Amino acid sequence: MSIKRMTFFFVNAYVIKVEDKTILFDCGAILDPADLPGFLEEQGVDPSEIDLIIVSHDHFDHMQLLGAWKELTSAPVLCHKNAVQFLETGEKENLFTFGERAQAYPPFMEFMEESFELPTPRVKPDIIVGDEDYDLHDFGVPGKIVYTPGHTDSHISLVLDDRTAFSGDTFLDWHTVQPIAEMYPERTVGFNWVCEDLDRAKESTRRLLEEADLFYGGHGEPYSREEVEALLD
Repeated sequence: MSIKRMTFFFVNAYVIKVEDKTILFDCGAILDPADLPGFLEEQGVDPSEIDLIIVSHDHFDHMQLLGAWKELTSAPVLCHKNAVQFLETGEKENLFTFGERAQAYPPFMEFMEESFELPTPRVKPDIIVGDEDYDLHDFGVPGKIVYTPGHTDSHISLVLDDRTAFSGDTFLDWHTVQPIAEMYPERTVGFNWVCEDLDRAKESTRRLLEEADLFYGGHGEPYSREEVEALLD
């Protein structure tokens, strides 16, 4: 297996080559879609090799470039059923749920308000999964999709048979997130300030710990099992 991490502003997207399949997990943002081909050339990524696009959840920073990726790859798009409305229409009630920390820190809320103005793609997903595990073996991928709500009601993770997980925004390093990075000068792993249901996020974390030992998140460097377990202490 090979994993290529691409960072768009402060958001990660991953090109995962496993056996004879290539998966794109999340799509990135804060880049003019017209500039994506040049960016991928610099990264050494051939979009024609992508066999499947997985959208972890329906927040702009993880799917703003979905339309451009779809055009370049013609690959099927997989998402959770609760993400379909936003992917297709760019609208969804209660898309962002802010925790107390977020609401108490104006720079963060101002940043999010600016983010709402970014254009979002209108893409019809090809594979829609529900709350049950979705087996990818028939697709030629040794792994599955696991529903991991909490950050949003649409959040899914990719778990491979070798106990590697791509966990989106289930948890993250606060040091990597603009504009709160100045508050955390060093790596600080915690749950997202934008969180629909913290209890569900913790339960999703427990589920991932049952399935994986190494976690590639939507922001920052990979997370070790020890770092993730510490969130539940």
